Amino acid sequence: FAAMAAIFCASCSQEISIDEPIVAKKMEIGIGLPSCKTALGEKDEDAYPNLWQTGDKISVNGKASDGLDAQYNGKASAVFTVEESSAPYYIAFPSSALSDYDNGTACITIPESQKYIEGTYDPKAFVMISKGGASMQQLNPAVSIFHLNLAGDATISSVTLKGEDTDALSGKFTTDFETLTASEVKNSVTMSGDAKLPADFFVCIPAGEYTSISITVVGKDGAHMTKKAGINAELAAGKMYGTDTPLTYVPNYAPVLTISDITSSTASIAWGTTYTDQYKIGVYSDNACETPVRSYTVPASDACWSSKTPKFCVSGLNPGTTYYARVDNLTKEVNGEVAEFTTAEFTNVAPGANAAAIGDILLAEDFGELEWDRDVIGGGAGWIPN
Repeated sequence: FAAMAAIFCASCSQEISIDEPIVAKKMEIGIGLPSCKTALGEKDEDAYPNLWQTGDKISVNGKASDGLDAQYNGKASAVFTVEESSAPYYIAFPSSALSDYDNGTACITIPESQKYIEGTYDPKAFVMISKGGASMQQLNPAVSIFHLNLAGDATISSVTLKGEDTDALSGKFTTDFETLTASEVKNSVTMSGDAKLPADFFVCIPAGEYTSISITVVGKDGAHMTKKAGINAELAAGKMYGTDTPLTYVPNYAPVLTISDITSSTASIAWGTTYTDQYKIGVYSDNACETPVRSYTVPASDACWSSKTPKFCVSGLNPGTTYYARVDNLTKEVNGEVAEFTTAEFTNVAPGANAAAIGDILLAEDFGELEWDRDVIGGGAGWIPN
């Protein structure tokens, strides 16, 4: 790793001009890896070696190092150059994960979105920390690796891991450079990027105890698969965990809905899409979806798919009423999952003491009697680019 710079000020009685930039003093710190690092090497019997890559940067006492020289590419130990500073050295990798450094404490971010890279993990997510006074330091991983070996015949666009409600799989953590403590966290993490099966996904998650993790795989064609992995164990930092045998991807084309922006008369519906397919949006009064309240057809290759994840706003609903939404893939003849939602109660506006005069602006808190259709699709669902 590198060094930190100290800036000294001296009082002057006259102005000075500087034609050349003042370069901070540099120092060198050697960094060794246990069995961890920024890229996985080829598996050697039961272990994956972890190796440095050209351009890697560490942070020392809150300052980012220079990019790692090419001579250390593929090595387990490396020497980094950083602005000069005094020991003890509080070190983190990658430098981009660290913020708000303050005298031996800092914020570490484990990204919610990680990039799929064939044969390894996203180096921006493999967080390592250490502290000490020597010029040669060993970094210690702060994350575990969840290894998903996926078989099948498809191209995958994303893999999402979701824990229990109280789990911390990504987000911001405070650190003393020995441990991480959850601060502003989420219980999910998504790895994105086209991967032709069979493929291995190496997802970095904080070390800790987990009961179970839900795995959602989404294909490039809009299909998906969800499985649940029972864990009931503590995942150790710097260790890799996964299934003994490959998990076979079986595509499911039934749309999975998300419902948002619920008012007393409207609701927005969205789902993972296959742009070349035709869909039917249905809102029903019963959970068997036999009594339709609203129904719209979205043609295949419609203009709305110019936005990758449009939301469809269904209007004219009754306030304080429970509805059931379902989206069916008409092209593949697959019915989607049913999602329940309840509209908000209508809010009446109390009349003022004085009568309105000409030119006054009248405001209402609800427009439940209105139906609207920005860009009509099949007779009434406006779509909102997202």
